[in-house]
Amino acid sequence: MQIKTNIIDSFLNVSLPTENYGITPFRELQYISPTQINIGIIKADLSALKGTVISARFGIHISGVFDGPATLEWYEILRDWEVGTKNGESEIGAVCGQSSKLGSTDWTVVGARGDGTDRNPIPDGSALFPLVETEDYSIPVSTPLVQKWIDNPLTNNGLLLIPKEIPGLSVAIMHASETTTGKTPFFLMDFIPDKIEKKLSIKQITLNRKLKLTT
Repeated sequence: MQIKTNIIDSFLNVSLPTENYGITPFRELQYISPTQINIGIIKADLSALKGTVISARFGIHISGVFDGPATLEWYEILRDWEVGTKNGESEIGAVCGQSSKLGSTDWTVVGARGDGTDRNPIPDGSALFPLVETEDYSIPVSTPLVQKWIDNPLTNNGLLLIPKEIPGLSVAIMHASETTTGKTPFFLMDFIPDKIEKKLSIKQITLNRKLKLTT
């Protein structure tokens, strides 16, 4: 069966680590310099699911990439986080680490880039950004990683979306969960629930017995 669900997403600005972009309708995924990187952060709640993952991916809407091609890498996040809120005209809080206190910058390295602490040091995947508007830019997630999230929901902290260093300036505009365009990001998974798996196992046992009787 196929499961599609909305996601939680926010944004990390390496040069402004305490800023919160929880309800901003668009995210600019951008690499300017080692101290100026705009990073996306996304996750899907899969805690109610039990079974076997066949394939899974995030889908995001990209309005376009400006000033040349860019590559996106995504990493497993190793720490819990939450999205802040907005109070009037002033943005408060930040995407948080394990302290779960809005206003905290509880990451080992700003932008959740601490290898082995904030994130897995090895990317789960990478791909080129499209140069034109793309309604369903696919971010495939490795099956073992999603299966781990299903088997142990406490490990599901989602993915970090980091633009790689490139010559010049490049900006990819991602529509966020709060967008009013109707082009919200999503998580899509091909999945066999436990109940179906058990039924298939019983059928397989019955078939095996029949085969033994005929041999």
